[in-house]
Amino acid sequence: MSQKTSPPNVSASVPDMGITSQLDSVIASAMTAGAARSDITQTERHVYTPDGGMTVTCTQVTLTFFNPCADSPYRSLYGGSVEEVAASLSAQYRPQGSPASPTSHFTTAATEPPTLASSPITAFSTSGDTQLPQVGAPPLIPHSSCSSPGAPLDLWTESAETYAQSARRARNIIRRQTPPSQRWYVITRGSHVGVVQGLQRVRAHTDGVRKALVLFYPNRELAEAGFINSLEAGLVQIV
Repeated sequence: MSQKTSPPNVSASVPDMGITSQLDSVIASAMTAGAARSDITQTERHVYTPDGGMTVTCTQVTLTFFNPCADSPYRSLYGGSVEEVAASLSAQYRPQGSPASPTSHFTTAATEPPTLASSPITAFSTSGDTQLPQVGAPPLIPHSSCSSPGAPLDLWTESAETYAQSARRARNIIRRQTPPSQRWYVITRGSHVGVVQGLQRVRAHTDGVRKALVLFYPNRELAEAGFINSLEAGLVQIV
């Protein structure tokens, strides 16, 4: 799947065009969301008017997405949901941890025009103090303090279940292994909305509320990111 955008940039002279900060942010967001390749092509057109000449520069960006698999160096956090991607963007880290070098996906063919530039993967920086797992690392669900938690689950092993089914199963395992008082929830419809820890507090705000909506998250950071996304989408309602 490819997505193309062509935002024109008009200037009075012929500048040495580089990658703008806005375009850099778009590509960085796409790579974090799972894009495996991005190509940038720039073309210039000279326009002459009664008021003088100008140069119109058109930048075309092509983003290529592949389905996540065991060998892909560009894997989002397990589940690939919006809140995980939002958390990864706020942490500002890049895909790592795959045997294949990420730069191998940015080679350009000799037949392509000279204005074709590989995407700026250097836009990502690894934060040393972040506690979030790196995108490229296979997510293993750790043991909890509960008795007999079972073996960790590797979502990237070969199996018949789909990616979404593996993510759903992982969340269920995390929820079962976490004591009810330590679980993180997001209430988007209830007598109280927001991020809440503990099943008992959730029930206090949702019991008796018609069509109450509660979502479980593995940790507080993802719960807060998920609530922000729901709030911006207009899905939060106090009843």
